[in-house]
Amino acid sequence: MQQSGPLSAEQMQSWSDNGYLVLPGFVQRAQIDSMKERAVEIMKGISTTDISVFTTDTQQVKTTDKYFLDSSTEVRCFFEEGAIAADGSLVRDPELCVNKIGHALHEKEPVFERLFATQWVLSLLQQLGQREPALTQSMYIIKPPFIGGKVAVHVDSTFLDTDPPSVIGLWVALEAATTENGCIYMLPGSHREVVTRRFKRYGDTVVLEGSSPDSFNESNPAWTACPVAAGDLVILHGGVAHMSHANTSAASRHAYSVHSVDMTCKWAETNWIQRPQDSPQLSLHSWLAKTH
Repeated sequence: MQQSGPLSAEQMQSWSDNGYLVLPGFVQRAQIDSMKERAVEIMKGISTTDISVFTTDTQQVKTTDKYFLDSSTEVRCFFEEGAIAADGSLVRDPELCVNKIGHALHEKEPVFERLFATQWVLSLLQQLGQREPALTQSMYIIKPPFIGGKVAVHVDSTFLDTDPPSVIGLWVALEAATTENGCIYMLPGSHREVVTRRFKRYGDTVVLEGSSPDSFNESNPAWTACPVAAGDLVILHGGVAHMSHANTSAASRHAYSVHSVDMTCKWAETNWIQRPQDSPQLSLHSWLAKTH
């Protein structure tokens, strides 16, 4: 059943203790189907002449180029490493080879915008500590059958840096996410660690700098699987360590994710997202006022 009111005291305590929270039944089937249908349309319409590969083992684009950097305000497709043959062609149809679609679906595609551009989401983010939430980037994540790549241990604040840290991730399962097809694994309580790794942009180049705490290693027995049903919402603190294993099963694992930051916090000049002057970041409050 979709939650319609504020988070309970028990939910807030779980958020504080663990750094993540699962809200069952956030999205209804009709809306899930609409998002999946639109994603397939986008994937079928892409050109494969300029293939950009997203390497999930290091969480960075293999060759950082204009195609990637422009995705901060556009909609771009990024392919799995296992999708590219030796001659540069795709091994299967595009919709079975794409790793993700990003990073401005929430701005450019109405069916995706409608999911989180709501008064309830604004209130939720404010309850979790963001004074002036702003939806900053979005991704449609595929995890295609058999070649869906592993996502290495990371925290979202590595990729979206504010002072003080303020990132919150909203991750919706559009298909069941299981231990077989690559559900998220969480490291409960890791959000209390200081973020020491950053994804920084220098001109037209982005690099990962720094290292993660030793406790973030994959052999830590505290890792907890987070399987969810289609329609469930997973809320992630920007500092909570999470990862997912490769999908070698026959079942895909589609999900839609949006990251929000607090606009009252300072946006780092080295963030990979640097919006053009004619397209400034809107707060969610301003966004709702404009669209409603």
